[in-house]
Amino acid sequence: MIEAQQTFLGQTTEHDFTLPTGHRMHYRKVGNGPPVVLIHGLIASSFSWRFNLPALAQHFTCYAVDLLGMGDAERPSGVDVSPRGLAEGLVAFLKAQSGGPWSIIGTSHGGAVAIWLARLARAAGLELNRLVLSAPANPWSQHGRRLAPFAAHPISRAVVKASRWAYIPVRRMTFSRMYGDRRLITKETLAGYARPLKIKGTVPHCLDLLKNWVRNVDELEGVMRGIDVPTLLVWGTKDRLVYFSSAQRMLETIPDARLLKIEGAGHLPYEERPEEWNAAVVPFLRDAH
Repeated sequence: MIEAQQTFLGQTTEHDFTLPTGHRMHYRKVGNGPPVVLIHGLIASSFSWRFNLPALAQHFTCYAVDLLGMGDAERPSGVDVSPRGLAEGLVAFLKAQSGGPWSIIGTSHGGAVAIWLARLARAAGLELNRLVLSAPANPWSQHGRRLAPFAAHPISRAVVKASRWAYIPVRRMTFSRMYGDRRLITKETLAGYARPLKIKGTVPHCLDLLKNWVRNVDELEGVMRGIDVPTLLVWGTKDRLVYFSSAQRMLETIPDARLLKIEGAGHLPYEERPEEWNAAVVPFLRDAH
């Protein structure tokens, strides 16, 4: 796996893209073949896909994005950071690239963005092949519905913003719940996730994402019903952030969906159990061609 990662790093090119709002998104591109866009979760970046891109890039041209406010993208204020707003920016990004049809991969909060992107892309004239949602935010998982209003409360925001080292407790608390087997969390993983959180504007941006969390996830049910592309749901059975039990409701809502459960994995099965995740996702995407 280490050699694959090193090869991936040597072949990856980094780019910026100016969105219709005038703000700068960042992305990493690697591989050859039909295009796939990968959308990271909250408090994350394209770093999340480091164990998956080497496998995907053997068959696809991969665009691993850094959404506004995260990774190496710009940290603007006063912009629409709802899942729909972020997806509208990605529609413009996809239309500016050559090739198609597209496949979309999204995880957690990025899964909500991916759901909107799948709906909006069709209306924009983009052809789609497949949708992969790894433990996506959804209306039926109660954890986020309880936590988001607390985190977005003015007092909570003030405490976090006042802390110079806010990223340290955030990453420790988060990763204590993200893995099914916490022994698999490495120093390199913590450092990779912590780096963008140290950039000024990142933590306030994450708090802004939580302001309307409940309303935004409730909107997703209707959006899902209109998805007309084969969809693979991937879930760790020990997910403590987006509960595995909510997968069944998504299966009943998305017209053409199937489920892969990864026993014992937590919220990030693509990096906790990458071989198993890759072995399922790559064939699913290739079946479209």
